Amino acid sequence: MPIRRYMQEGAVFSPQALSAMSQALIVTVEILGIGSDEAKRRDVARFLIRLMQEDGTLDAITLRDMAVAALGGVAYCGLQGLPQPSNYGASTELAAKRWFLHNGEAGAL
Repeated sequence: MPIRRYMQEGAVFSPQALSAMSQALIVTVEILGIGSDEAKRRDVARFLIRLMQEDGTLDAITLRDMAVAALGGVAYCGLQGLPQPSNYGASTELAAKRWFLHNGEAGAL
């Protein structure tokens, strides 16, 4: 699912950033169970774009984890066996900040 259709006119990103955002969009929409709700897809895409505008070095896995945690899927971030990002340093830092759902409340481990 290309993210370009959700971008504002004049927004400029590197090919790597566009690829990371597109990959993160596909997986985040699936994880959050959004399905074919275009308004929700657009909102997720805009959130991912904003994250990338703030830090253009994010990879797809980090974007996905940040979006899922922020948009209501915090329990997902605690699942084992997630694909590892190519940016190991960022994934190690993110792992230290993972959120877990415990007795209906989210908290950092």
